[in-house]
Amino acid sequence: MRSIFRSKRWFNLTLAGFSFVAIGIAILYFQNYLWLEPCPYCILQRLAFSFLGGLFLVAGIHHPKGWGAKVYAGLIGVATMIGLFLSGKHSWLQLNHSDELDSCRQTTMKIEEFLDFDFIRELLFARGDCTKIDWELFGLSIPMWTFLAFLVIGGAGIVYNWIEWKRS
Repeated sequence: MRSIFRSKRWFNLTLAGFSFVAIGIAILYFQNYLWLEPCPYCILQRLAFSFLGGLFLVAGIHHPKGWGAKVYAGLIGVATMIGLFLSGKHSWLQLNHSDELDSCRQTTMKIEEFLDFDFIRELLFARGDCTKIDWELFGLSIPMWTFLAFLVIGGAGIVYNWIEWKRS
């Protein structure tokens, strides 16, 4: 049996699978089973996971070597940083909630002005409250777990695609 760690292709495809499973958990479990309304930051984090998973999928199919793998590592790094920023900001809003719902809405208004697409407007006008902690596991809220997932999945993808492995 071949290990996923011996091939960048399988490792990238595995990380793509983890990214898409994370989105599936958010939609199927949190939204459809627990009936938690997603807030704008939740939806943006899902989009960031979709972008990250898409990059892993393309990198797995393309299977680059040399500088190509380093380019993918850089793109994965950018997607990871976006996801870390969004989940970090969402965690900060939850931990420092005085009247921060306005801050959540201000961010979505800025994105709406920048993009100006109707379907993006509908997407960003989610009804969930950014500052409300609906669910916790081991004292960490959903955005904190998302931050850790971006850190682990994205960090593994960056390191594994950047390093040139010697064949033994």
